[in-house]
Amino acid sequence: FEGSPLIALDVLRNLQLPYRAVFMDNGKDNIDNLRVLAGNDPNVTCVLANNADYMRSHCSNVGRDCYGYVFHDPNGVDDFNADMLLDIFNYPAFHRIDLIINIGATSFKRVLGAFPNRQDARLDTAISRLVDRKKVWLVREPYGKNQWTFLVGSNWVKLPDWKRQG
Repeated sequence: FEGSPLIALDVLRNLQLPYRAVFMDNGKDNIDNLRVLAGNDPNVTCVLANNADYMRSHCSNVGRDCYGYVFHDPNGVDDFNADMLLDIFNYPAFHRIDLIINIGATSFKRVLGAFPNRQDARLDTAISRLVDRKKVWLVREPYGKNQWTFLVGSNWVKLPDWKRQG
């Protein structure tokens, strides 16, 4: 099974544009597998780290002329890190870097149903904190039993409407 990092890497390679990919995970087995599957690509760095710590400590290394995206793919409510995303998108260099969030809304609803006072389980509250960091937002219609959706935030005001892509 090809997960999000490998799908992204395949797309980057097929575009034949210059790229630098940094994949991080706090699970050693996951990172070891990514290293093997990414091959000896000098444009790929696989980091065994907590993504919030790594991102915060490396944001200043991003040049102002960079384009790209941060892909946040949390494993449920406890992995969704709005604070980290707010911190990194405050850096001026991240003005041209888009934010893509892949999230299953059902996990938020389940946690909120079990713990009604848990504010971090409110997806609308978590996302509303990020809205002003990007000028344009696209939200895919949730699908499947876990109600998976993509939220794409960009400062590119001519971001195309993706209705034809689904």
